Amino acid sequence: MSPLRALTPYAAVALLIVLGSGAALASALRIEMASRAAQPASAVGSPPPRADPLALARQLGTPRFAYWREEHDGGRRLWVSDALGSRRWSILSNATRDDVRHTRWSPDGTAVAYLASQKEIVVTWLHGVSVRVPAWRDEGASEARRILGYAWSSDGRRIAATQRHGPGRTSPTDVFVADLADPGRWIQATTAGDVHVAEWAGADELLVETSGGLIGLLRIGERDAIRPLTGMAAASPQIGPDGRVYFGGGHVTDEIAFTDRRFVLGSVWSTTPDGDAREEATLGSEQFRLEGRWPDGRFIVSVPGGMKLSGGRASNLPFLTGTIRRVTVGPGGSAAYGVTDRRILRLDLELAGSSPAAAEAASVVLDQAEDADIWFPRTPAALALSSAAFAGGSPATFAFVMAGRIWMTDVHGAARAVHAVHPGAAWLLRPRWSSDGERLLVTEIVRSGSEQRYAVLLFDRAGRLTRLDQPISQSWLSSTAWSPDGDRFAVAGGDIGAGWAEGEVRVLDLEGQERGGRIPGREVAWTSGGLLVVGNGRIDAQLPGVRVGHAIELVSGGATRTITDADRLAKDPRTGFPIEASAGLGQLAASADGRYASANLYRVSPSGGDRQQGLVIVRTDDGSVTSYLSSDPQQGTIGDVEWSPRDPLFGHTTALVTGAGPGSVWPTKAVVRDASGRVLVERDGRFAGWSPDGAWLYVSRPAGLYAYRVDGSAELRIGTLGVSVATAR
Repeated sequence: MSPLRALTPYAAVALLIVLGSGAALASALRIEMASRAAQPASAVGSPPPRADPLALARQLGTPRFAYWREEHDGGRRLWVSDALGSRRWSILSNATRDDVRHTRWSPDGTAVAYLASQKEIVVTWLHGVSVRVPAWRDEGASEARRILGYAWSSDGRRIAATQRHGPGRTSPTDVFVADLADPGRWIQATTAGDVHVAEWAGADELLVETSGGLIGLLRIGERDAIRPLTGMAAASPQIGPDGRVYFGGGHVTDEIAFTDRRFVLGSVWSTTPDGDAREEATLGSEQFRLEGRWPDGRFIVSVPGGMKLSGGRASNLPFLTGTIRRVTVGPGGSAAYGVTDRRILRLDLELAGSSPAAAEAASVVLDQAEDADIWFPRTPAALALSSAAFAGGSPATFAFVMAGRIWMTDVHGAARAVHAVHPGAAWLLRPRWSSDGERLLVTEIVRSGSEQRYAVLLFDRAGRLTRLDQPISQSWLSSTAWSPDGDRFAVAGGDIGAGWAEGEVRVLDLEGQERGGRIPGREVAWTSGGLLVVGNGRIDAQLPGVRVGHAIELVSGGATRTITDADRLAKDPRTGFPIEASAGLGQLAASADGRYASANLYRVSPSGGDRQQGLVIVRTDDGSVTSYLSSDPQQGTIGDVEWSPRDPLFGHTTALVTGAGPGSVWPTKAVVRDASGRVLVERDGRFAGWSPDGAWLYVSRPAGLYAYRVDGSAELRIGTLGVSVATAR
């Protein structure tokens, strides 16, 4: 038998197998094609034309995904899908290959927006119709602003955006609002140059934050109408389901998130617009931004390099599947999803919250999904109000500096900003009211490259500004003081470019014209008894460039009298300074009647190491020391020294800094003493100033501003902002 004939039966069987397999495969393909044909047109591919976006949204169900996927030609396509991927379609092709970021669902889940190369916001509805909202172009500008981020209004009809004028991170950044019915027209809501959008807080209010650490409510329709929510340095505000505003509070760091907004060191706090503040969780030494809430009550925070759950215990969110950039928790804590650079993950509510998180705590739902967002239905929470009560205390107009702004208020009204500078480029020193309460003086220091200049800002009670730019030869300023009758003021400063050159005191009128001759000196205080001046001292023999031996002098009626000097004060046994120590004086202050003066006395170490220092109180008639308070980490550092406008009493803050790590809130005490150093009042918090009549002292705390009678007969909470204040009747 031929070998080939012998193999014929096997070949026939093989042919039957191939034919059968082909028939089965064809049958399977027909079945799959028939199945796809039986699905709605919206299941895979492009949305049906003229379809209702709301009807399409119902097909996607809850939750629903939006994400970008790369095409073969290098472009990317925007897809939407249900949680299983069984219904999905593309709503937009990024043919221009823009840099895509900040993809976000509309609140009702019928549209998706994204940021295209920071040049425009593109909004696309589920049936494929798009609207483009280009960035604002300032008048006369060669190019439009850059959009850093945005937030949908709760009704989905408007968008608020953070827009920057210029390429650098220090370029002015402000908030603009656009109506999608008129996408070519922006309304500029702020002009201060450092404001970022957080989220909408109602039909006509936005939660905002600044690079200087201010969080507040911005009223739309009135430019720069920001109402601060706390006196703490804060970041990342958001409204919780209970209507309270949650935020990170403590110390704003130089670290900048990918959204160009600041991290904070400290704790998670919450408050209400009427000031019912409370600490929710302490995060210690790790800088963070608040992102949301885990179902068990812990907070979701972003940290440099990832995300964490923090609260009673801290745990990293799982990262083996990729670094999680955002977390979305469903209503009532029913589910949680994480988004990485290229994946959508489902997070196990128990395992993801363990410490450390188990590898199986996250499962990949969708791969190759870039800049994704997850939608759940949400009911916007109305801002909550508390029953927090505020009492008036002594009638006063308050002024204070906070987050690069000068604010004015009174105990019955809301704070309003009357001036703003861009943090990092200019600084504002603590304001001072004239004795008649008609004008407010603030020093503004402006730095440009290696040059530094300052200006004296004068405001009337209505907030109108008179700006007195100082000569370039006066490039540093140490102190200012009003005359007792309020028609003149003194400034002490000099030329920073001349190193440790001698300073001088100049007396100016309300138009900035000099009155009288210049007085050698580095600091000044003005009392009813005359001008008190800290002299220039001498250059230390062992430390060239360091001035020591300063004298306190009284200038009155054209005559100058030396009250005492640092060398004499350093020999007082209460200081504990070594014999023959080199010592200096600074931070001059004085009682209103000029009977007492205070200054920081410090010992200069030849080795350049730590120096001893303390607050010294002297009688101006004979220069005798009435009190010496050591200022060191063990006993407490002394700051915020201010004398009563009525009595020979002074207030100060004592801060215990020993053992305080990064991000720690130093324990502080607000203290009032008489000239002998005897303690009359001591309260938790920071000394924040005096009432105009001297009968009350103010204490700032994270929960607000408090007033205490000096005689101890009453204590009141008078405001929501715990800040240091200057007061006038």
